[in-house]
Amino acid sequence: MPERPECPLRIPAVGLKAVLVPEELDRDGQLPLPRGKDRASWVGSSATPGERGTAVLAGHVDTTSGPAAFSNRGPAKPGMAVSVARRDGTTAHFTIDEVAVYPKDEFPDSAV
Repeated sequence: MPERPECPLRIPAVGLKAVLVPEELDRDGQLPLPRGKDRASWVGSSATPGERGTAVLAGHVDTTSGPAAFSNRGPAKPGMAVSVARRDGTTAHFTIDEVAVYPKDEFPDSAV
């Protein structure tokens, strides 16, 4: 399988931007949070954000050193535009269907 690139993620309406990195599910079937406050992760074995299919993204809202990539996600609402810059130089455009926030220890892995 080819290595998947880091992809810049943007939600312009709320000023959110993050670098996307693939992560694999751990032994418990959980998606690890990204290593770094400016990053978001997705399940690397699923559709790459921008490809047809479902891509679940995870990221930090804040860290001990301050706000993180998803700190501006609060005002994100269904219907807002999302863009992902792809490795081939194109930009994939999406619309938010649903927004949900969970405490780290209560993430519903089986539902997602």
